[in-house]
Amino acid sequence: MIPLLLFFDNFQSKGLLYIVFLQDRMQAGLQNIQYGEVYMYQLIEECVDVDTFLFLRQVSGLSPRPRAGAEIGLANSLYAVHICYEGTPVGMGRIVGDGGLNFDIVDIAVHPDHQGKGLGRKIMQAIMDYLEKNTLKGAYITLMADVPALYEKFGFTYTRPESEGMVLVR
Repeated sequence: MIPLLLFFDNFQSKGLLYIVFLQDRMQAGLQNIQYGEVYMYQLIEECVDVDTFLFLRQVSGLSPRPRAGAEIGLANSLYAVHICYEGTPVGMGRIVGDGGLNFDIVDIAVHPDHQGKGLGRKIMQAIMDYLEKNTLKGAYITLMADVPALYEKFGFTYTRPESEGMVLVR
């Protein structure tokens, strides 16, 4: 199957992301394209609820986070976005930080049933669009890259050898 992504920004269906999977066989000149499944996704610029956050982290393979911390942390996000399929959140991402100097991209997760369809890239694009409009020159935008290839497409590079990433988990 070949994924064809269509996203309508300035149309009646604003915020909807259509993904159409074309069957493998296509006639020369794309004259007789036969369509397979059609999926409709909606991009929503707000944070998911705590239960959905914990679930998406778990099913996508991210480390578990404590509920009490999620209840506080999600409310303090600078920006958050999620993608729904038929009304159910299947992907998410957010930015935390001080809003001036430091911005950390966190919690990029897509449900395994919906991976490989460009949703992670669409989440990252929404985040990058926010950062383009809301950061000053010299701001640090950081992330922990579980999938470096995705983030490299948006211009992220490794900090080594100039600096080393570190973490302390309590």
